[in-house]
This record gives sequence, structure tokens and C-alpha cells, in this order.
Amino acid sequence: MARPKVHSGARAILRVNNKLVVYALSAQWRISTDYKVVQGIDNTSPQELAPTSIQVQVVCTTLRVPKVSASTLALQPTMLNVLHQGYVSIEIRDRGTNDTILYIPKAMLVNRTGAVAARQLATEIWTFKGMGYWDERKPQAAKSSCKSS
Repeated sequence: MARPKVHSGARAILRVNNKLVVYALSAQWRISTDYKVVQGIDNTSPQELAPTSIQVQVVCTTLRVPKVSASTLALQPTMLNVLHQGYVSIEIRDRGTNDTILYIPKAMLVNRTGAVAARQLATEIWTFKGMGYWDERKPQAAKSSCKSS
């Protein structure tokens, strides 16, 4: 069988804290880098863009299954442990190739939204914020493309 050239949702698996989230319907992520303009003295043109932060967010849509919720899986803090809630890891892999699509070593569940309607399955949307990530390219120091004069 030939290796697929694209990842597909039918083959994607989602793990949270190394446990398969069986009832996940979809996973979306956003990784954004914020930059600040650095101005020079006596110059109206920017001198460079300096990175200030990298923000990682994952949003998962899951089926709401009794006794298998974000609370019972200890993903979301309660009033009693909100100050001591530990980080979770998030991993999205391609089942066919075992390729890593996205891995976040430290994340926190920051929002959970649920919905139930007549003649439909109950669903929840879990939003995680993460610290650090990698995908097909493992993190490594970048080689400088700037030449000093």
C-alpha cells in the first residue's frame, strides 16, 4: 500500500495524556507568533521584527459520553484543585503512517462548551492552551540566515 500524501480526518487519532480520546469528532489547532516592530533611532522605517511570544491553541469536538467527561478524565480543574491542576499532553497522529501531526507537551483545558438538542448526539468542545509544540519537524535551534558584516 502506498503512503498517503495528505493526512485525513478518518485516520487521525487524538491522545490526551497518552490516552486515546475515542469519541473525538474533530481537532483544530492554531499556532501563532507575535512580533514587535523594532524602530531605530532617527529612522522612520522599522529595523526588524522581534518575536515576542508563540501561542498554541487546540480545539477538539467530542461526543458527550456519561462518565467520560473532561471532569472525570481530570482534564478540567474543579473549585477544589484549580490552583494545582497539572498540565496534559496532546498528540494528534496519522493512524496509517504513525506520523506526528501535532504534539504539545504541556497544555491546559481552558474552556469547555457543551450542546444537546432534540434527536442529536450531545457534544462538547474542548479548548486547550499549550506551551511549546512540534509537528513533523522536531524543534531545534534555527541556523542564522543573516550574515554579519
